[in-house]
Amino acid sequence: MTTVQDCPEEISHSGISVKWKQSSLADHIESDPQCYRNQNLITRNCTDNVWKPPLEAVEPCLKVVKNFDVFSCPPGFHKISEKNNDYCYQIGQPSQWDYPCFSSGAASVISDLSELELNSLLQSLVSMNISRYFWLPGKRHKLFNPAVWNIPGPNWGRRVKSNSYLRYRTIFLKNCLLLDVQQRVIITETCSNIYPSLCFYINEFYHPSKCPDGYYALRFQLDNGTCFGIESSDSINGWTFDEFITAKCKNPMNVSSLNALSRFMFKKIAELSKLPNEIWCWLKFTSYYMASKNNTFLEDLEEHNLEGIIDNAGTLGLMNKSRHLSCMACETQVIYLETELMFEYNTVDNNLYLTIYYPSGLWKYNKTDKGVQCFSDANGFVGVINVRELDLFQSKQIISESIASNKVINGNAVEKVIYVINLVTDRSAQYWCEGHTTNFTLISTNKIVVNPRGNDVHVFSVTVEYLILNEIEDETELNSVILLLTTIFNANKVLLMDILGYNKNSILMLFHIHVVLEDTHEDYGLNIIEKLNFIKNQANLHLPQHNLTVLNISSSLYCLPTTSSDTIMLDWDLTSIGQISAPKQFCLQSNGLPVKRRCLGSYLYGSNWGSIDGICDTAYKPSTTTQFLYNFLKGQEPNYTSRFITDGLNFVLNDTDIIIPADIYYLSMSLRQVLQISHEQEIFIDMGYIENIVWAMDRMMTLDCEYLRLAQTLNSTNVILSSVNYIIENIAYNNLTLHRNILENENYQIAVKPNFLVQISFPELNNITGIALSKNTESDSFNDMKIIPLYKNTTLDYVQSIVNLEVATWVPENVINTLIPNSNGSVQNYTNKKDINIILSLFHTDAVFPEVNFKEHAINSRIVGVTIPGFISNLEYPVPLIFREFNESSSNKFCGYWDFKPHGPFNNNPGAWKNEGCYLIRSEDKLTVCECYHLTHFGQLLHISDYNFPSNNKIHKRALNIITLIGCFLSLGGIAGIWITALIFGNWRKKPGTKVLLQLSTSIAFPLLFMVVYDLDNTIFITENDEHFVDEDYRTVCTVLGAILHYSILSSFLWMLIAAVLQFVRYVRVLGIRRSPTFMIKISIAGWGVPIIPVTITLIIDPSNYIPAPSQTREICYPQGFALIFGIIMPVGVILIINVILFILVLHAISRNSDEGTKNMDMDLVGAQLRLSVFLFFLLGLTWVFGILSFSKNLLWSYLFCLTSTLQGFVLFIYFIICDPVTRKMWVALVKSPASRGNTRNSITSLSVT
Repeated sequence: MTTVQDCPEEISHSGISVKWKQSSLADHIESDPQCYRNQNLITRNCTDNVWKPPLEAVEPCLKVVKNFDVFSCPPGFHKISEKNNDYCYQIGQPSQWDYPCFSSGAASVISDLSELELNSLLQSLVSMNISRYFWLPGKRHKLFNPAVWNIPGPNWGRRVKSNSYLRYRTIFLKNCLLLDVQQRVIITETCSNIYPSLCFYINEFYHPSKCPDGYYALRFQLDNGTCFGIESSDSINGWTFDEFITAKCKNPMNVSSLNALSRFMFKKIAELSKLPNEIWCWLKFTSYYMASKNNTFLEDLEEHNLEGIIDNAGTLGLMNKSRHLSCMACETQVIYLETELMFEYNTVDNNLYLTIYYPSGLWKYNKTDKGVQCFSDANGFVGVINVRELDLFQSKQIISESIASNKVINGNAVEKVIYVINLVTDRSAQYWCEGHTTNFTLISTNKIVVNPRGNDVHVFSVTVEYLILNEIEDETELNSVILLLTTIFNANKVLLMDILGYNKNSILMLFHIHVVLEDTHEDYGLNIIEKLNFIKNQANLHLPQHNLTVLNISSSLYCLPTTSSDTIMLDWDLTSIGQISAPKQFCLQSNGLPVKRRCLGSYLYGSNWGSIDGICDTAYKPSTTTQFLYNFLKGQEPNYTSRFITDGLNFVLNDTDIIIPADIYYLSMSLRQVLQISHEQEIFIDMGYIENIVWAMDRMMTLDCEYLRLAQTLNSTNVILSSVNYIIENIAYNNLTLHRNILENENYQIAVKPNFLVQISFPELNNITGIALSKNTESDSFNDMKIIPLYKNTTLDYVQSIVNLEVATWVPENVINTLIPNSNGSVQNYTNKKDINIILSLFHTDAVFPEVNFKEHAINSRIVGVTIPGFISNLEYPVPLIFREFNESSSNKFCGYWDFKPHGPFNNNPGAWKNEGCYLIRSEDKLTVCECYHLTHFGQLLHISDYNFPSNNKIHKRALNIITLIGCFLSLGGIAGIWITALIFGNWRKKPGTKVLLQLSTSIAFPLLFMVVYDLDNTIFITENDEHFVDEDYRTVCTVLGAILHYSILSSFLWMLIAAVLQFVRYVRVLGIRRSPTFMIKISIAGWGVPIIPVTITLIIDPSNYIPAPSQTREICYPQGFALIFGIIMPVGVILIINVILFILVLHAISRNSDEGTKNMDMDLVGAQLRLSVFLFFLLGLTWVFGILSFSKNLLWSYLFCLTSTLQGFVLFIYFIICDPVTRKMWVALVKSPASRGNTRNSITSLSVT
């Protein structure tokens, strides 16, 4: 608190900045840090609340000194105790609970402290007398849920627990953690209260990073990729400041005299670097000023050409840059590539595997921290589970040895590490992992539902209401309910998963009931239904007497078999949550796909069937193919079961022209059914030869792409791909075991069709591990391409030297040598590496890889599939792939793989292109080199949102620009004609309708002018890497232009609305309308004044809304984000809707009047009214409807929009000047001699306001 006798705090702005702290009456007060000049300490006196000498009279500091203890906590942090240097703590400013300590690197928590350390801490906090209460970085995120620590590092998500010397007590309806210093207890408190925060740190000044040798990343500050170190000169005489910048240190360390942490930081680095005493190093000094009036002592320093210097004690000084020093404090920026997480479950060894690419991008607490935390709800509320490193290969930087000239990707070695997560229980549960990047951004894997016991034990989600008599303080009080449910339902396990609601009379709870199923039915779904009915009966019989009521019960894994009766009776099979099912009955929609139904819900809350999508087309008559597949699925074609893969596929795919989406779905289900029979060895299934299945897939590649996409909504193409892979693996294994002597005399097996190719090679027999295709003719068919075998010692240079290379891949020797056998080989176990076979599949297009609900990517190459049966697909070294690009692009390309797993929240959408573990190495001459660290199907892709294919879009874009420019010039010419007419003919100009027309045409002209300017001159935009963005020097200009364009568009639409209302009044409400004398003034204020409001609001909130983001297509200053939605789209949309309604009413009035007054009305006038109805379409701006429809990506609407909307001004000129008999005669009279006035009736084409 400041008193009247205190001298206020001051900061010097002369020489090196120092702070003179608020002080009471005293003499010889020192600054912070201490200020020296010529080795003399500068002090000041505080007398009568005035500093003496005054600040402007204090001579500049040339050196500042502050003593640091490098073994203690940094400045601004406190030791737990005088004898304890293991932990430091920091007290934050009072505030509401808002994730304190989260982004400061404070990964320690109070429960990490020993009893002695805690006692010292509490004594220290009491003695400071700052507050009794302190926020801690923990919170209970839901009612009755355990409180967890919200701090990055090994404590992330861990539950807060009591111990013998620190109690933890939760308070009902209060969720944020608070330390009560006096009571020595952690409690939960209302998060909106105001308290200081308490953050803990381990006292290790530097933490793990990928800094260069001799550089350190430091704790106690945000890790933004900056590393600090000391560089020495190569000359015994030292270097000047600029010589260091040129030779070794582009970025000198930035130090402020007012920031004690930065000086402490250098002292610590100097200690680690063993910098000798009395040695000064250059640095970049940011807080000294040479504006002092009294600086004559600096005249010999060559016009004050000064830079900062520092010694190993943290002492700061100034020195002329031309002097020579032996070292410089430097900083360098480390680029952290994006960390990628892949999470998978192995059904055989019942382990989860977490693969992390670029783990250096994760924030880590210390050297032993993995940077990730994994979770499960296996025991009810979410808890942390153990993660251990996999022994398959160590965490390290993995560099491709097969591509010697490309050992790094974008200057960084590829990093990869695999961790194994053991299952917590053999019951069903969800698992996932989370981590934080170096800037504390949360990243997480998808959640995987694991069911180790398969069909033996099932889990139901049960919502129960419990009528309570007394208030419940803790979830442990609900244990009696758990025991009761376990007994009543004869459950294997009952888990409390969540509290859904609470009031003084009842509590709503969510349980998971794990029960053993009876194997009484062949249909697994019926076994689940039987158990469900048992639970319901037991609940109704026993729970009410215990004040318990079951409100809902459903499976946590499936939607159960059911029958719907919306229009016809349909039976639905057991379906996994998130998947789509088709009915058992033959029920096709008009699009050729069966009606379908999604299983909604989640593992936590249970399942429920969604609504039926589609209506049965009862008039549909199936083809022989459709009938055959449907009958086969129903078991009505038993003779084809053993021969389905050979004769069945031949029959189905013989005529692909009659294939419909339903056939693709039924085919996928038939293949799955046949392979399931083969797997269970019920009967022998003839897999045929490799040529048979290649022919079948080639035929499927020719199917209609839209049909394939529709079928993929039912996961059909994924099932077909998996089935074909399984069949090929079986054929390869059979050939290896039954025909080894033949294989030893042949190089490899290969089958080629125009759209699909399969190669099976045996590297231990013939050294062949890959394939290359060379296109030597104009034909795109694989049959016409040259096939070149590649070997395990093949080099990239050799492959790229192949003339007209189309696609290539091979498995290098280091990959083969490090393969790990997989106990769940897809066909057989390969214990002998001599039995290794490599299956390569080449797809001509991405026809069988459709993304269903979105199209973010475009395939820009052939598709390559790589499979090594019997070995895990997660590789230590990468497989190289080379693709020729379909469309050349310098940006937005990437290497990707097809992920068969459903994509989206709880597995909603089947299959998607992803890029984890695949990296683009180089791209030149339309060849892209990729490396992938796992096996599946690969391709080179482009981001559609940012890329326009040059073959078509550039042509259309140019055509649309030409149409726009011609239309704009015609409209501007027409508007000029209207104004010239008004200027020449005063009587016509004074008409109220003409006044409205002039203002409408003016408002239309402004946006047209902007369009012409942007099309002809884009100097405010610059282009780099195919992207356009605003030049920094023109950002203000862009903001002004964007605001004016925003205003002009809104004003033009408002005047269109005014015109629409006037036409409505004229043609619909003709009688009884009187205009006030100020009517024209009012509509002018509305038309020109109202648009100012949204423009002003946008400028006040954020003027940068008018600055466009970098784009490949957009070169215009225009509102972005919410400003675009609420400032343009919404008002324009509302006006268009009103104008459409008024347009319809006017047309109706015109047609009605024509019908009623045909005998009495001038038929010429009726014709004029009909012509006017066409004109109204332009007048009211309804051409913009085409603009809205153009967002559908249909070029027809784009052309219609450009053709019509830009002609609006020209159409106004035609109708109001050329077609209007009054103005036409005025011009004729002006050009010729005065003539008769002609017809004196009012013009039908005027904008009347009378």
